[in-house]
Amino acid sequence: MGRNVRILLVAAVALLMVSGSAVAAEKKPILIGTSVSLSGSYAASAKYGLEGYQLFVEQLNKRGGLLGRPVKLVYYDDRSDANTGVQLYEKLITADKVDLIVGPYSSGVTSAVSTVAEKHKMAMIGPEAADAKIYMRGYKYNFQGQTQAGRYMLGALALAKAHGYKTMAMLAEDTAFPKAVSEEVVKVVPEYGVKIVFNQTYPKGAADFSALLTKVKQLNPDIVFANSYLPDGQGIIRQSREQGVDAKMFAVAVGAAEPEFGNLGSTANYIFGATQWAANMKTKGNPEFVKAYKAMFGRNPDYHSAANYGAMQVLDAAVKQVGSLDQNKIAAAISKTEMDTVYGHFKVDGRGVQVGYASALLQWQNGKQVVVWPAAVAQGKAILPTPPWSQRK
Repeated sequence: MGRNVRILLVAAVALLMVSGSAVAAEKKPILIGTSVSLSGSYAASAKYGLEGYQLFVEQLNKRGGLLGRPVKLVYYDDRSDANTGVQLYEKLITADKVDLIVGPYSSGVTSAVSTVAEKHKMAMIGPEAADAKIYMRGYKYNFQGQTQAGRYMLGALALAKAHGYKTMAMLAEDTAFPKAVSEEVVKVVPEYGVKIVFNQTYPKGAADFSALLTKVKQLNPDIVFANSYLPDGQGIIRQSREQGVDAKMFAVAVGAAEPEFGNLGSTANYIFGATQWAANMKTKGNPEFVKAYKAMFGRNPDYHSAANYGAMQVLDAAVKQVGSLDQNKIAAAISKTEMDTVYGHFKVDGRGVQVGYASALLQWQNGKQVVVWPAAVAQGKAILPTPPWSQRK
């Protein structure tokens, strides 16, 4: 073999090695980071949200990934704790070097980690943060991917007005989202002819509501609102039955929307709950989403699943629109995005507050969740007044 030929072969091998390295670099996964409440008081609901993320990533990779690269979801347990969430997002961004981030579960944790996203100039959609105040701080990289808290209980108030109910007792967990719901209800109840006769909070993680419910029973309100998550919402309704707290209408802001709320058995019947999504809603791609979710996880999705899946749809669209992982460009794209997701119509205002998504109202009837408001998406009619506990099996 001549010297020139050997030189050519060495050069060719070197070129192949460089090309191979470039291809390998191109195939490096895009990392999407988040924290998840795998333990703590939000665990039951947060698991559904995680599965929404996981399903989208699975489908995205089957379609060829993002920007020609596979996608990997990186997540840690924030234990339903805001301070832990902050530490984890710092780790995701500075140590794990994730390329993109999406929000955690609950307004409380999201509010805390939003400061981390803003500090590092990382665009973040918060699909589990209904408290609009999070997005009223002049931030440029945070966007609400959930219905505003102020819209959660409008359906329940509309039904209360239609049935002539006049007085309300309200209980709320002493954290961001439940308090935000209560604050908005206080603002709008005069429009519905309702007077609030009791309005108190209880600590996060509380299990004994007897003292509060004793006061509620003495006041005998027409309506009882529990602005609560799943475990405390279940506790309030269970203990209302045990103590004989009768009302013409019971509604739970979030907990009643969870399938596990049905674990209360007959006690769950007639209870109303705010929901932002249902499997039968005619949102874009919803039937396919529900089918794929059931196939992957062996159970039906809930609205948290759909919210997180929808956030991924918006993030995916923004990245593809700008054609890179440039956070400034991604944030700008999200701020201007209007699109239909499985969760509904995504649109934020100039602050990042969600103005597209709406709320619906469901009622537990014969062990099943039935959407009863608004009429456009209703599966059945609301049953009111709620029968006294003593007359129920």
